[in-house]
Amino acid sequence: LVLKGILNIDFFWKALFNHTLQKKICKKIVCTLWDKTYLYRFIEWIPFKWIVYMNENNNSHNNSIPSFVSEYEELSQNGDLGLLVVKDFFELILYFEKEGIFDKALEITDLAIERYNDIPDLFLKKAQILLALNNTSDAFDALDQALLLSPSENEVKLLKANCLISEKEYNRAFSLLCDVSLSGSYRDKLNATISKATIHEKLKDYQQMFHQIKLVLDEEPSNEAAMEKL
Repeated sequence: LVLKGILNIDFFWKALFNHTLQKKICKKIVCTLWDKTYLYRFIEWIPFKWIVYMNENNNSHNNSIPSFVSEYEELSQNGDLGLLVVKDFFELILYFEKEGIFDKALEITDLAIERYNDIPDLFLKKAQILLALNNTSDAFDALDQALLLSPSENEVKLLKANCLISEKEYNRAFSLLCDVSLSGSYRDKLNATISKATIHEKLKDYQQMFHQIKLVLDEEPSNEAAMEKL
């Protein structure tokens, strides 16, 4: 029973397979799996501290700062940010955004916009970061700039509509959502319909709210956003 318990410890086996030498040894174990005496002696022989060290070493490697972030810091210190291209900026922005370091993500977005002020996706990303920082006013400015560069960008319209809903500007939001419903992709249209349902919910027009939700569920019965409103 003790042996069975040891064999079922996930940590033990994950750590065991982390090293080339351990893999070779494990091959031999599999071949002699039913030789419990041999297996018990092997487990006794493995230094447990070594297994812990290997596991922690791998974890620290996985959690290390990506090389492109280190390169950015080095370029920034040397005044060589002009070497970065738009792909590099997006990679950095997405990294800091994922890490929840929104101030840094915003700083890099602004640097990118200084270089590439004709890319609507950068202004959209700036708006998303500003909303994460609860800065709705500046987010509207970024969204307006994105729409100025790309008037038919439905992702921007959807985000702006949702911002307008949060500001209780329901008529303007509904107008944008109607545009998306006419010209958007399948997914855009579903998202627009859900946002329309939100407006009706805010206005306590529950009959229209459920009508909009039904339209979504008729198309996509497993839609989570629509199901949450029921």
